[in-house]
Amino acid sequence: GEPNRPLLRQLQLLFGNLHESQRKYYDMREFCNSFRDFEGAPINPAIQMDVDEFLSTLFDQLEGAIKGTGVGEVEAQLLQRYFGGLYANQITSNTRGKLAERLETFYTVSVDVKGKRSVLDGLAQACEGEVLDGDNKYKCDSGEYVEAVKRTCVDRLPPVLILHLKRFEFDFEAMKKVKLHDNFEFPQTINMRPYTVDALSPASGAPAAPQAGGAGSAGGVGGAPAGASADGP
Repeated sequence: GEPNRPLLRQLQLLFGNLHESQRKYYDMREFCNSFRDFEGAPINPAIQMDVDEFLSTLFDQLEGAIKGTGVGEVEAQLLQRYFGGLYANQITSNTRGKLAERLETFYTVSVDVKGKRSVLDGLAQACEGEVLDGDNKYKCDSGEYVEAVKRTCVDRLPPVLILHLKRFEFDFEAMKKVKLHDNFEFPQTINMRPYTVDALSPASGAPAAPQAGGAGSAGGVGGAPAGASADGP
């Protein structure tokens, strides 16, 4: 569709007012009117959206609007440069090491909330992966079937890391989305290294225990500034 230039303008006004204005609030009506849903209609502020869905829609429209300004290729990749990281979808074996790997870009790292005590528990579970054994063994290129683990870990962190807390799930009995209000702890700083390819590779030995710690250089594997996105208040 057409680039949403009004949204880009309203976002500039929003941050300009937050930075320069002495007022204690900013009227968001014009921003909401310029922000479109998947069908091209203005969003309804009265409907609570899943934050990851909201962010994905916002970034899609911002990327289109930025490219529509005629800027260079570097400027057009602004969101990817600051918020984009890389996942490594791997299949590994204790005896043969890495069997397969596919890299995938991401803007958010999704963390399960249900049944978890903290963000660290959710991140640790995400890297545990799925065991492929029995009738579900992995078939190598040679045709041999071997036991393996299918997992997703971080290959490259972005300068600004956004964590998506999955507080919505689908209730199949009520046939609608419901919000989880479970208590969920969030440390002030997070050491992301235990969830990276480097830490989980056989060459590095056993993965370090996930625990809160000082962040390393932004965008590296030691850590990155982490911002949490929660599904509603």
